[in-house]
Amino acid sequence: MTSSKKNSDSQSIDKWLETLFLDPLTTFLDETAFRIDIFESGTQFIIEADIPNPSTETTVSLQENMVVISVNCGGKIRTRKVDWPFDVRQHEVSAYQIDQVLEITIDKEKTLASVDRLIEIKR
Repeated sequence: MTSSKKNSDSQSIDKWLETLFLDPLTTFLDETAFRIDIFESGTQFIIEADIPNPSTETTVSLQENMVVISVNCGGKIRTRKVDWPFDVRQHEVSAYQIDQVLEITIDKEKTLASVDRLIEIKR
């Protein structure tokens, strides 16, 4: 990838993050569903979700440009959908949960076929 392409991609991601966190719906969903935070490292995008207690089942799925996190809390399903400015299905994605913290990593470099899929949550 050329340097100008990386800078362009970085600027679009920065703009997307700014828009996401200034959206009033984000704050509303943090309060009514569950809180999420998004971080970026040199090689990954990271979503951290504070899973409500008690939750009986958590699932993570990829659908085109969306990461969908669903949590079953005593029969009530709480869902957060995180839209990305690219097709997340093309990236290697992994999920880990320790206690009430779910961490989803999206690799920036490793690519896969564009297929909707469930992500196994490692504990």
